[in-house]
Amino acid sequence: MTQITLPRQVGLIVAPARKAAGLTQAELARRAGVSRQLVNRLEVGTANGIAFDKLLSVLKVVDCGLDIYPLSDDPSIILKETCAPPVPSPPVLDDWNAYKLDESLFDDQGALANDA
Repeated sequence: MTQITLPRQVGLIVAPARKAAGLTQAELARRAGVSRQLVNRLEVGTANGIAFDKLLSVLKVVDCGLDIYPLSDDPSIILKETCAPPVPSPPVLDDWNAYKLDESLFDDQGALANDA
């Protein structure tokens, strides 16, 4: 995982990921729903004020994610004041047989049997 502290660092991740995916800037832009100019500015580090939803769209297309985490040594302070409370872990399922799918709900092709 790379910690990003400067906007330019996003481009240092996006450009190689785009190239590894075999995409041109234009193809990435089309799939992400942004302009090719925005992709170029993002990659060279001049996309000042990029909308968060556009950044997330570009990252998704190149199979990258974004994590937000506290930088404090005492994360409990930050979590109480600025971040949503931690999501509890789901319960551990000890008996998977108790959670079987009712196969009678599906037809031979896997579609819902009562789906019209």
